Amino acid sequence: TFEAMNPVIECRNLTHHYGKKPALRDVSWQLKPGRILGLLGRNGAGRTTTINILNSFLTPTSGRCLLFGEDAHQRQDLVEVGVDVPNATVMVIEHSLDVIKAADYVIDIGPEGGAGGGTIVAKGTPEQGAENPNSYTGKYLKMHL
Repeated sequence: TFEAMNPVIECRNLTHHYGKKPALRDVSWQLKPGRILGLLGRNGAGRTTTINILNSFLTPTSGRCLLFGEDAHQRQDLVEVGVDVPNATVMVIEHSLDVIKAADYVIDIGPEGGAGGGTIVAKGTPEQGAENPNSYTGKYLKMHL
């Protein structure tokens, strides 16, 4: 099964600062093959920073992002639709909660944007994210489930 396979994307203790301001703080998560992952969070919470690290546009302050088990900075291909990805394995960063509710798994970065963000405040199924009292996005997701 896909679940037994190694992760397509894995972030391990990912931290990134813009100068002295933290954008991500010790974030760890995986995207398993055959899954749809929704990356949530307020504006400035760290979603784009995560994608820019995966695409090698940014270098993490500490931690690693792996694509198919290799350091993201060692790979030449970008994370995009159709690049060596098994069965529509998808990572979605989307403001439309109607799209996010279709994900198998969600990761909510926050709790705020900017200097108040950069940590995982909720992860699990969309239903679990919606029930998490620490998730700013969860209370809005709950209305769409």
